[in-house]
Amino acid sequence: MALRRSIPLRIILATVLALPVIMSPATVFAAYTVDAYEAGSGDDTPGTARDLTTSMDEAGSYGGYGEPMSTESHTFDMVNDTTMTSDEDWIKFTVSTTAVDAGYSYIIEAAAVDGVVDPVIELYGPHSSAADVHPTAVSLLGPDTAAPVFTETDPVALIANDESRWFSIGGASLSFIPDVAGVYYARIRPYYQYDGGDLPVGFGAGEGRYTLRVKNGQFSRLSGANRIDTAVAISRERFSAVQPFSGAVVLANGYGFADALAGSTLAGVLGCPVLLTAPNTLAPSVTAEITRLGADTVYVLGGTSAVEPAVLSAISGLGATPVRVAGADRIETAIAIARKAAELGATSQVAFVVSSRNFPDALAASPMAVYNGAPVLLTAPDALDPRIADALADPALGITDVVIVGGVSAVNNVVSTQISAALDSSANVRRIAGSTRYDTARDFAIWATGIQTDTLKVGTPASPSALDTLEFARIGVANGANFPDALAGGVFCGLAGSPILLTESTKVSEYLIDWAGVLPAGQDYWFASDLAILRSYVFGGTSAVSYGVHLMLDTFSGPAF
Repeated sequence: MALRRSIPLRIILATVLALPVIMSPATVFAAYTVDAYEAGSGDDTPGTARDLTTSMDEAGSYGGYGEPMSTESHTFDMVNDTTMTSDEDWIKFTVSTTAVDAGYSYIIEAAAVDGVVDPVIELYGPHSSAADVHPTAVSLLGPDTAAPVFTETDPVALIANDESRWFSIGGASLSFIPDVAGVYYARIRPYYQYDGGDLPVGFGAGEGRYTLRVKNGQFSRLSGANRIDTAVAISRERFSAVQPFSGAVVLANGYGFADALAGSTLAGVLGCPVLLTAPNTLAPSVTAEITRLGADTVYVLGGTSAVEPAVLSAISGLGATPVRVAGADRIETAIAIARKAAELGATSQVAFVVSSRNFPDALAASPMAVYNGAPVLLTAPDALDPRIADALADPALGITDVVIVGGVSAVNNVVSTQISAALDSSANVRRIAGSTRYDTARDFAIWATGIQTDTLKVGTPASPSALDTLEFARIGVANGANFPDALAGGVFCGLAGSPILLTESTKVSEYLIDWAGVLPAGQDYWFASDLAILRSYVFGGTSAVSYGVHLMLDTFSGPAF
């Protein structure tokens, strides 16, 4: 269900990708240390629910907006397939009339830490007291307890989610905007599997750790001490619990943009993160992330000047196999990456062609390249490299269409004409360009989401349904004047089927949110649709995207305007 700013019922639930592992009722789970919140009376009932009102909407200088998520470490310390019972954790929070009138939005997330954990969140409310909260038992999830119809989430709940967070694998997420003031209760419990909706199977996820996160507003920040650590933070968010995982990692030089941007395609085909490295050494944080993920193959992008042999030796020392994917220069490396992606999985018939000399246009295209496994090819601005023409004709790549991203100063009309000739038709070529890098990112995201044409497929005039669209209502935002954070962030967005938008460091780009009204109506991303922007991310520290920018994004997200 999509949340529109104009409708009165303002509650949304959205999910991605995670499918629970079906286990037999005889499954036995290992014991875990009980979390700190189980002490004393614990938090296992509505009556003992922990009050997180302050964490939800009163923290920080601006009512919680622009602040980090409030985070707690929890465990599910008991599951029993025989009795169909498990540990469950309860929280509550108060929504004021002021918060309802202002359209406050909230997030509750339970992110798996251990691969065996698959949390469920069920929201109840508003209620005047805990005694009014009557959740049904896991074994009786139906209105008729004499002949129950089993469901995987409680139908009595106001809203529930038994699948993963939007951008991440392994957990549950609720994003909602309440219409009524009062006390809301939420239950977090392990997922319980039913076969076809009526026969119990067992806990598809057992005892183990999860992270509870709550927040007012819809944007949270992913950052590290530097560009390399930010990419690690982005990987950890996507793969908070490492299963399911392809076993691969893409690694690129973090001090040059070309190889990592072309590597978006490979990351999309493999369903894996892009990590960054210095040319001559593997950072401890990257070593730790490769180890945490249990990656058995690391695809290293670029030649020895981009990533030196010492880095590959360090990868081998971790027990993973380094595979270098490289060409004589960045143009040839991009082609080699496209060919490796086609070798390893299904790739798109559409390729994105971008300037080899600058990064913003390719950043905007990277989520779409990831989501569709579409090659990213690089060209000089004034002439099509013959090697690109050869790649367009390569049956192993199967490219029939090209989307040029950027204006004529980035890829001029001579190149466009040459691409049309290589494809035997100008109808197989589309250009997406704006007046600035921020405008181009906005135009690309609008096209890629199909929001203005109300389509689920986009493409070129000759192949209008060649690509699957991204989702408008959840986005990533990165600094448009520099590339490192958006390299990993674009892949993160693409794995979730969401666009990335660019902004200035200390001012929200008017093409993202035209809060000052300097553009014609509907020319920014935010108001190109009446869909509200919900669970989203800012990439990089405050020097890349300032607190003020984060605050404005958070404040404008969710509410009806």
